[in-house]
Amino acid sequence: MNILQTPTTADRARQLSRQLRNGLLDYPSNKFLAETPLAVPAIVPALKEVFDFLDELAGHDIPVTSAVKLERNCTASTFPPWLAENKTVAGAVRFIVETIQPERIYCIRHEPVSVSSTGWTDLLVVLGKEHTSKPLADYETIIEAGCISGTHLSFSLHQAHHLRTAIEEAHIFYSLVCTPANLVYTNATSPWPVPDPAKMQSSLENAAASFQAGFRRAAAFHCMAVAAYEKTIYELAAFFLQQAVELCYRALLQALLGCNKKTHSIPALKKYCRRCAPQFNDFFSPAGSEEKRLFDMLEEAYLGARYEEDFTVRREDIEVLLEMTRQFHQYAQNLVKDK
Repeated sequence: MNILQTPTTADRARQLSRQLRNGLLDYPSNKFLAETPLAVPAIVPALKEVFDFLDELAGHDIPVTSAVKLERNCTASTFPPWLAENKTVAGAVRFIVETIQPERIYCIRHEPVSVSSTGWTDLLVVLGKEHTSKPLADYETIIEAGCISGTHLSFSLHQAHHLRTAIEEAHIFYSLVCTPANLVYTNATSPWPVPDPAKMQSSLENAAASFQAGFRRAAAFHCMAVAAYEKTIYELAAFFLQQAVELCYRALLQALLGCNKKTHSIPALKKYCRRCAPQFNDFFSPAGSEEKRLFDMLEEAYLGARYEEDFTVRREDIEVLLEMTRQFHQYAQNLVKDK
């Protein structure tokens, strides 16, 4: 990341492309192909897009005034102290600014679930009208391959005109996070909208009511899981627990993002939740072999408990999942109340 600390020039783009291509693409590819001919890294196509982007950049001269402006807006001295001290996040911000040149970047910190876990950081990247000619997926590929390497660092891309409309309408999520306190980079000169207080109050009330409606169903499934456990019907208890977790995630997404993701896949819901409450990924996280077994069992219970005759669950597993779900529900209630 050291090469990303100074303004981008055509020469630096060539140098960066050459170094990254040699260190991350050519050498690993040749080594994989030489030792295991069938093992071609899946990341190679994504990395190639980054290098092609840099090669294209190298063919254009960047005005000095633009580089000076970029340096002035994105140096460690302009970062808030907590961000300047976090080299991973600060380096990611610099990389995104230099390669994508967005209009704004908001940095949202999410507190850890417990003292033993790590907090999450989400970068909300706002793209201007000059970025509408390419799909957002193209820019996502560049960012993912170039700087998003930590499991507790995520990002999302948004068109400025869509974001402006959302804030003017007091969208619950964007109105709360797109604030001056979270702004870490901007090259925009036009004023940013401020949500109407009356609309914001209405949005908050609607979000709270929406969460409670969804959470009541999740809590009811947890109660049914307890009842099934007490009757030693462990397979049915597993299904009820899957529903208790799924519906709680969906209630969170409806309240904090204003969207209803109709899916039974917990991994898919965790991905969506990463934007508004990524600390919830610490729950039901398949980090170790035992955690993965329990997570897979919970995910399979939606269909297996109802349709597969050989689907079995141990008493001890239900006991662990009952407690995990109870903690998950409690934390969800506290987080929505705080927000």
